[in-house]
Amino acid sequence: MESPATVPAVELRISISETEPLIWRQLVLPETATVAELHEAIQCAFGWKNSHLYAVAGRDRTGKKRIIMGVDDGDLPADSEIAASVRLLELFDAQTSGQSDLEYDYDFGDNWTHEIDVVGPAVLPESSITCNGGAMRGPVEDSGGVQGYANVVAVVSNPKHPEHREAVDWLELVTLRRAWQSLIRQLLIATP
Repeated sequence: MESPATVPAVELRISISETEPLIWRQLVLPETATVAELHEAIQCAFGWKNSHLYAVAGRDRTGKKRIIMGVDDGDLPADSEIAASVRLLELFDAQTSGQSDLEYDYDFGDNWTHEIDVVGPAVLPESSITCNGGAMRGPVEDSGGVQGYANVVAVVSNPKHPEHREAVDWLELVTLRRAWQSLIRQLLIATP
């Protein structure tokens, strides 16, 4: 039996800024993956539902300022690039671990900013992405950003809070609705 082919990869630590305790994931992606594929991996790893716009902004491995967006309908701001056309090897030097100068912003209303740090080089089986670790549950979408989500957690955690029942009901509705939407999408895809 042949062993699967492997490809050069980059290991990234992605943290949601200003969360306490810190919410983070460690992902390994092929160096040839696109920013659009990185976006999909982040969505999956943090439990996001891909319901909002996103962008990657900062400086690439050569120091060039880059703004890369997931919008591909020709409605890009000036000086920005399409996420599906930019590969990770343009942005990250897998051999150089530490802080990178790129951020992934998701949901321009709630402003979930994710800091992206290079952990180092890796190898992966061809056509795969892995999550090697992380901490804390991903925030609930549309919860008002870092401060709003912290407030939801505090209210839900305190049965004596005057808004406890309302917050629990909202959280159950949002998470259940998302689960049903996901199930319906899966059924529609599977239906011939």
